[in-house]
Parts: sequence; C-alpha cells; structure tokens
Amino acid sequence: PEFLSHNAYRAPRNAQEELLAGVFAQVLGVERVGIDDDFFALGGHSLLATRLISRIRIVLNAEVPIRTVFQAPTVAQLLEHLTGGIRDPRDGGPYDTLLPLRTGGSGTPLWLFHPGFGLCWSYLGMAGRLGDRPVYGIQARGFDGAPLPADFTAMVTDYTEQILAVQPHGPYQLAGHSLGGTLAHAVGAELQRREHEVSLVALLDAVPSSGFEQLADAQLTRSEARDFLDDYLPGTAGDDDRRNIVENGATVIVEHSRMVAEFTQPTYHGTVLIFSATQSPEVRPDLWEPYVDGDLHTFDIDATHFGLTEPKAAAEISTIINRHLHD
Repeated sequence: PEFLSHNAYRAPRNAQEELLAGVFAQVLGVERVGIDDDFFALGGHSLLATRLISRIRIVLNAEVPIRTVFQAPTVAQLLEHLTGGIRDPRDGGPYDTLLPLRTGGSGTPLWLFHPGFGLCWSYLGMAGRLGDRPVYGIQARGFDGAPLPADFTAMVTDYTEQILAVQPHGPYQLAGHSLGGTLAHAVGAELQRREHEVSLVALLDAVPSSGFEQLADAQLTRSEARDFLDDYLPGTAGDDDRRNIVENGATVIVEHSRMVAEFTQPTYHGTVLIFSATQSPEVRPDLWEPYVDGDLHTFDIDATHFGLTEPKAAAEISTIINRHLHD
C-alpha cells in the first residue's frame, strides 16, 4: 500500500538528517522521507519501529528506546534525541570529507577519523557523550568517484589541512577506531611537526601501519567490501546512485588496506590512550611502543573489535576520554 504524509515534504538540510531520513526510507520501503514526516503516518508500526531501532544501531551505533520512536516519530524529532538538540547547520552531505557529528559546545573540538570503510557514521552515538564540545568526523575521499589520495602520507596531509581549516589553533584532540586510530596518531605527529600542540590521541583497537601485515587475513577483498557496504548503507539495492557509492566505497576500502601497508608510521610525542577490545586479542597495544615517545595508557574494554563504537562500549570509552580531558 502507498502511505502519504499529511505534512509538506521538507528535504534533509544536513548530513545528519540525510542519514536518518535514509534509514527511515529503507525501513519503510519508500522512496524518500521528509524531516517532518511521521514514521507511523507513513505506514510504520511497532514491528517496523523495532527494525528502525536495529538499523539505527547498525548504521549510527546509537541506542534508541522504542518509546522514543513513538514520542519522536519524525526525522527532525528523533535526531534531536540522538544529538541532544545540537544539530549541524552546514549544508553538507553524509559522504563529505568533513562530517560534523555534534556542533556547538564551549570545549575544544574533538576530531574522529574514519575506520577502514571510510565513513564516520558509527561515531554519531558516541559524539553526544564526549562533553560540551564540537565533534567532527573526517571521512575518506572517493565515495563520489573523486580521486583517492596518492598514498597514505597524502591522506594524512589532506586530513591535517582539513582540521586546520576549521580549527586553526590547538590544542588538538584526535581519536579513531581501527584504521582511524592509525590516522589519528599520524595526524597528531604531523600537527606536532608543524609545531602545533596536541593534547589527546586516543586509539580504539588500532595498530600502527607495521601491524597491518600481521592482520593480512582480516583485510577485505573487493567482493567482501562490496557486500559489507551493500548491507550497511541505507537505501535500496536497485538505486543507481547507491550502487555507484557501493562500488566506489569498495575501491576505497581495498585501497586503504594497500596504502597503509606501504606507510611508515611516524613518532608521536606525548601520552596516548589505547582502548583494547578484549574479545579481539589479535590487536596488541604493545605494537605502538616504537612509535610513541611518551606514556601509553591502556584500557581493556569488554567488546569485539567492531563492537567498540556500539553504545555500551562507546559510553565506557567516552567516560575515560572525558576524565582524561578534565585532568
């Protein structure tokens, strides 16, 4: 059946709204959802609400109680719940290199770097737990078909300049999951090389570039990368734009694996926080010792490697990061 909203269609205004509207549309099986369209007026019911919650958890790593879906059944209302009312006013898209995850706040910004699949959507649930500060994600180039960086060094330089364009002066606070940790450490070293102050580098179950050889079996083939993105991204399989994004994204994933294996990890000077997923013991914190001139503080988190940004683990990690930033 075809369901119509009684509200005039209002298109998503920023990346956060576009992401959530895409999840709504995917669950409801409709072509598009406006930010004021009621989930239940569009054909949603309690079973679909449960499926919506599941997709939000998978795509955004955010926890939404089912009562909240009934109380806040539109994209705009539900996003207010997810972000604490702090929205991104920028006219950007969910595949932009700079993804504001939380704007506003009086604290120093925190920068989160994409894991190997190139997107920072999985940090959205964590962003609201990181204190009264803006939180930005740095995402990979290439999902729109634009050229990828020539190598990992060029990627580090590019991301450093993206940060400096938004935050010209330090101190800088950097963190990342998996490959994002490798990037956070390298960008921290690059900022130091340019004589900027870096006050936080936090690595979520990450290894230096030299450690990727030991994890070669865990690297995705192009076919596996395509299947992962096809399952992860909002939208329907028959959409041509989505199909192009999946193909481009598969290239991004495979190329990241190749580039990081050819990269020489620099030395970062200062304290580094390492969050180790105890259910994935193959990632060893001691691999970082040659690349850190300072203290390594390791925290064991009861999670799998991919579960570190899920709500429970993210809450524990955020508490530790907040405590470190207040000390």
